[in-house]
Amino acid sequence: MTLQRVLLRLQTELGVLFLFCFSAFGFPLGSPVTPDACVQLIPRHSQQVFINNPSAYSLSLSTQYYRFCDDPAFCGKNYIIVSIQGQGGLFRGFIVQARTPSGGSRSWGQFFPLQTGDSKVIQCQNGLTLTHTANNDKNIVRFAWIPEPGMRDQVQFVATVVQNLRTIYPGVYSAQLRPVGVPQPTTPAPVFTTNTPTTTTSLVTSTKATLTTTTTTTSTSTTTSTRSPVTSTALPVTSSTKTLTTTTSRSQPTGTTTAGLPGSAPLKTAGVISLVTSVIAILL
Repeated sequence: MTLQRVLLRLQTELGVLFLFCFSAFGFPLGSPVTPDACVQLIPRHSQQVFINNPSAYSLSLSTQYYRFCDDPAFCGKNYIIVSIQGQGGLFRGFIVQARTPSGGSRSWGQFFPLQTGDSKVIQCQNGLTLTHTANNDKNIVRFAWIPEPGMRDQVQFVATVVQNLRTIYPGVYSAQLRPVGVPQPTTPAPVFTTNTPTTTTSLVTSTKATLTTTTTTTSTSTTTSTRSPVTSTALPVTSSTKTLTTTTSRSQPTGTTTAGLPGSAPLKTAGVISLVTSVIAILL
């Protein structure tokens, strides 16, 4: 038989002995990290008996609420003290988690043992969990719990208490912890748009043009002396031309023609008579 086979056989025998001891004496160093223990909170002891009597053990809280926090440093200052204790009997082991009452197997928050040598924190697949470190008799176990940053759900501690190797008390619940100081989501105010009708008034200025007509009347009077064919004596010709211009401005055009100045007709007649008299005197 080779050395490798001897070592393999020895390892197998030690494993069987280890399982036998845990089956006979439970888990003195705390709960194992198995789905049964972490999710269902059920230990696997040989010939174990489950007793549905939650009043035999209790989980008491230092307060009925926890303060909302989004900063890990601030969360550590708002811890809750939790106590596991019996109402008339001692216990040797336990496993406890913080879950939401609405359901689910996730364990929320962080655990901190307050008594040396009584409890420890284990990392289960569903979150941090607190369990015992020794199978000695215990009357009370205290630990601190702090919420996770951003957590805003109600939580409730649930535990399974092992009185002895064969007597198990599952389903031990605490009161519910409600969150306070949770910021409310801000909803933007609705924006209402009002369409105001626009009236445009156009001012039209009407300009009336005034037409001014200027009428100019020109009167021309001409007197001409003609040489007589009877004699060869040339008579001086006197030509008199008189021009009379009258300008009349009216706001509206009319068909009225302006006559000459008063007294212009007698002057013309006297000039003609004087001319005729001079011609006759010359001829005679």
